[in-house]
Amino acid sequence: MKKIATSTKFDLNILYAQANKCIDNGEFKEALVILKQILQNSEPVKRQETSSEIIDAYQGIPDDIKNIQDRYIGGKKITLIIDYFTAACYLSGYCFTVIKEYEMALKYLEQAMILWPRNNTIRHEIAYIYTQLRQFNEALIILQEALDNDSKDSIANKEIAWIYNEQGLYEQAIPYAQAAIKLDPQIYKAYEELAIAYVKTGKEKELDELEKVMNNLKAKNK
Repeated sequence: MKKIATSTKFDLNILYAQANKCIDNGEFKEALVILKQILQNSEPVKRQETSSEIIDAYQGIPDDIKNIQDRYIGGKKITLIIDYFTAACYLSGYCFTVIKEYEMALKYLEQAMILWPRNNTIRHEIAYIYTQLRQFNEALIILQEALDNDSKDSIANKEIAWIYNEQGLYEQAIPYAQAAIKLDPQIYKAYEELAIAYVKTGKEKELDELEKVMNNLKAKNK
């Protein structure tokens, strides 16, 4: 195991960087040890912002922050702007999710959501856990909360479509998959969910048109 800072005077920035390095290297249990230190030596700050603080890395970044950390989620570069305690809660939940300790993951992610109520990425993580546990109703509640926060949340729409398809509720999946595609035409998984729903509901004409769009999208992304 790599050496972890143990000084009585904690430098949260150094610890946070160490935790992120462990995560990047796939050393999730080591990261959890460091994140625990951060939680023990920082204070929670409940966010009051009117929108999520996980923003695209190329947008403007406010000055009154404690931490900026570039991350990659779903292949997209984002920037975390967040206090250390909340960041440690979120990353602890993420680490526990990866190692499939879902009860602990929910504990930390739910705490992070209380502190950071407008952050839909946390809700996406919680919903993912519920889908892994096949607790679809709980996942739908969380994802609907995400849409209440941000009606333009393409990920929440796509995930709801997936859940309805998994439940055999194909007609209900269609509007959510369509909404996800409209919001983000590059979100290929939403096209797949829509195609499944069209097949299962016998919408052959719509399926033919969709397959043309999917083929064009594949060709562009080669």
